[in-house]
Parts: sequence; structure tokens; C-alpha cells
Amino acid sequence: MRSWMIGIVLGLLPVGFLPVLPATWVYFALLLVAVGLPLCPQPGARLVAGGVLGLVLGLIHGQGLIDQRLPE
Repeated sequence: MRSWMIGIVLGLLPVGFLPVLPATWVYFALLLVAVGLPLCPQPGARLVAGGVLGLVLGLIHGQGLIDQRLPE
């Protein structure tokens, strides 16, 4: 049960180091991967699914921060 929680934290980390956020369609593609991975019988699937979910959450939060910026 804890493996997906650890995956979420590990997925949030690389978002801060991205120079540019990807397109919005990438968020939806990653979200589909995160939802489909726990159905896989592999032992590390929940960890990877949590990592992908954390990445998506970080990207959505980053996009929200960019949208709130003041215009130049």
C-alpha cells in the first residue's frame, strides 16, 4: 500500500527541474498510464503508477502557477 505513496513523492520531484512544461495532451496520456498500471500484475506497477500520478499532479500544479502569473 505504501509503494504508490512513495511513488507519488518520487514523481513530484523532477517537475521542479523541468525547463518547460509539456503540452496538455501529455498530462492526459500520463494519467491514462497511471490508471492502467495498477491493473498490471507486476510487483513494481503500483510504485510506477504512483510516480506517474505524482508527475501528473506536479505538472498540473506547475501549469496552474504559470497561469496565475502577472502579464509582462
